[in-house]
Amino acid sequence: MLIVLLFTCLVFYKPYVSVALAEDASFVEKLTPLETIDVEGNSYLSDRKIIEVSGLESGMSMLAVDSSRVLKKLRSHAWISSVELSKYYFSKKILLSVQEEVPWIVLDYGPSEPSWLVARSGVLLQPTAEIRDNNLQYLLSSLPRLLNQGPQRMNEQQFSWVLRVLGIIDNLGGFPFAISSISFIKGGLELQPENRKLARTGRVLISVENEESILDALKRYSQVRDRLQAEGKVVSVLDLRFSDRVVAK
Repeated sequence: MLIVLLFTCLVFYKPYVSVALAEDASFVEKLTPLETIDVEGNSYLSDRKIIEVSGLESGMSMLAVDSSRVLKKLRSHAWISSVELSKYYFSKKILLSVQEEVPWIVLDYGPSEPSWLVARSGVLLQPTAEIRDNNLQYLLSSLPRLLNQGPQRMNEQQFSWVLRVLGIIDNLGGFPFAISSISFIKGGLELQPENRKLARTGRVLISVENEESILDALKRYSQVRDRLQAEGKVVSVLDLRFSDRVVAK
């Protein structure tokens, strides 16, 4: 008899129970409105832009915030390398801890196509013409340009190969001069120094078959540069692509 009574209550009062539970849930959500959204770790994207991408808004229920969905939105942005979301219910705050991509080089397609800012990871961040931030514009002026036009036009595989080589050069300490532009040539790279007087040459050609050949090119360049400096000479081209000699023109 008791079982029949309970079953009858569930059948006839289930809608009322569901409504009550929904009202209770709504009441609990109203107790946790989001009041503060903080962002940390960003240098290039503004707090406002990151919050805009996240979809978070003040006043929304913290319980209703789907952290996975918010993180997915943020990670889809080119500038964001990684991000974590922390909820603080007592202070009604959400903290977005962001790690941004590191600007590295400018991919230059020439005057007919937009140039792109490229991250160290190889991600295309954004067209340089769209950059409005003053600090980032200043940084752009100091970054080397990877020329991707005319005879130096690269396919996707060659582009990935060049980025890998440049990464190896960086890890080995880099060239002892600031680079203005980089061009892909058959079997290697052509590097143009910003200051030919300091570099003692206008162009440097290197073979980049492997890490050992890159290290050898760096070492031989330093030796030749020191000799040219001692003699007070500046040459147009230093060709380091040969294992048994250096060609200076």
